[in-house]
Amino acid sequence: MGGIKKFFKPSIDEAQVYSPGGILRVLYQQRQDWVRMMSNESPFEPSPRVLEAVEEAIHKAGWYYDSDFIELREAIADYIGFESERILVGNGSTEIIDMIFRGFVNSGDEVILSDPTYPLYPIRIQVAGGKSVVIPKILPDYRWDIDGIIKAINPRTKIIVVVSPNNPVGNTITEGEMKRLLEQDVLVVLDEAYGEFADKRLTYLAKEHDNIIITRTLSKAFGLAALRIGYTIATPEIINYLTKIKIPFNVNYIAVQAAIAALSDREYLKRVKNEIAKGREYLYKEISAIDGLETFPSQGNFVLVKITKPSVTGTNLEWKLADRQVLTRKYTGKAGLIGEYIRITVRSMDENHKCVEALREIMRK
Repeated sequence: MGGIKKFFKPSIDEAQVYSPGGILRVLYQQRQDWVRMMSNESPFEPSPRVLEAVEEAIHKAGWYYDSDFIELREAIADYIGFESERILVGNGSTEIIDMIFRGFVNSGDEVILSDPTYPLYPIRIQVAGGKSVVIPKILPDYRWDIDGIIKAINPRTKIIVVVSPNNPVGNTITEGEMKRLLEQDVLVVLDEAYGEFADKRLTYLAKEHDNIIITRTLSKAFGLAALRIGYTIATPEIINYLTKIKIPFNVNYIAVQAAIAALSDREYLKRVKNEIAKGREYLYKEISAIDGLETFPSQGNFVLVKITKPSVTGTNLEWKLADRQVLTRKYTGKAGLIGEYIRITVRSMDENHKCVEALREIMRK
């Protein structure tokens, strides 16, 4: 190996670059007025309190601020019922995920994943020098193979990752299944990015087990995706350790003030969750009734749709919907998924209706 690449780390040089948009990336960047059902974004503006907080905070954009984010951590602590010493704030939960792998994974260490899952995980594991050990989920509903996960644990295993509600399927792991994993002598990362939309969350397990690290975000239910606010919940020992990895001022002041305001408006959050639940039920029911499509029950703000009509592929359907100004995300070929799929984000009821009508028209042909 010669030239400038001799300085590159092989684990990073060989890693893929995460792409959030697939083949529709250019389309959805240029067509902001189209129905955005591809990225699990909130269809609603943030709380009015957030808009007021951002307008006020912009006047202090030239100041340095508290890099420990004490006020925000206290607001999160009040929201989730944990002490602020057990909370660390990140630039989106993706930064938290990256800190976890950089902090705990050495070269050659193994991290157990259950496919299908959030595709960022294997990328960041590789960048950290670790190895992903993939345990496929159990068909037909993609349940976690707990026995298979436990059997895969060996002296090189550092972490088990659980995304619940799962992206892209939308299902959740049970309390009993999580407790079985937490009985093992490894760290367990529980990704609850879509936790606000679920009927039940398992965040409270962090009060009972020292080896769990929970990641959460304000991108989804709170509608702050562009402002990048995430956080993790763990023991004070783990939080202090991860704080040594965190760069100073890793979250900008405007985003911090927006997050504090968002967490204070519980009524807004309740309305959003209710609207998403209604929209999700509508999409599940109406899409399932279309010949050639099957929809998985979901606890997220999206539904995964399996295409069973032989003449239609995920790519076909994605582009035909785009022709009707509805942007979705093809999931055919993603690790762990068997068959042809698209994932559809829950939007406003008008947008949900437009998507369903487009699907009916396409699948009739």
